Amino acid sequence: MSDVKYRIFRYPNGISLNGKEFICDEDQEVKLFDTVLDASRWLTENIEQGKHSKNGIFLLSEETLEEEYGIYIEADIAENGYMPIEREEANAE
Repeated sequence: MSDVKYRIFRYPNGISLNGKEFICDEDQEVKLFDTVLDASRWLTENIEQGKHSKNGIFLLSEETLEEEYGIYIEADIAENGYMPIEREEANAE
């Protein structure tokens, strides 16, 4: 099993020059998922509430997330342009 986790983000106002806004957990840390499928399930539950099919099998595709909602799923790796900062450093600023 891979150690890579996945995160959900969007560009504020749909403009990539604004940087990325990430979905955070209750501790205000970037919420990480084990797989892209887990992230898609979470988004489906939180974006499409009440719009599920009768049998409950319904997931938003990555294409739909990107095109209709401006939401992206990416690997949580340094190459994707995000490095978490320590809480103390954030509070010092």
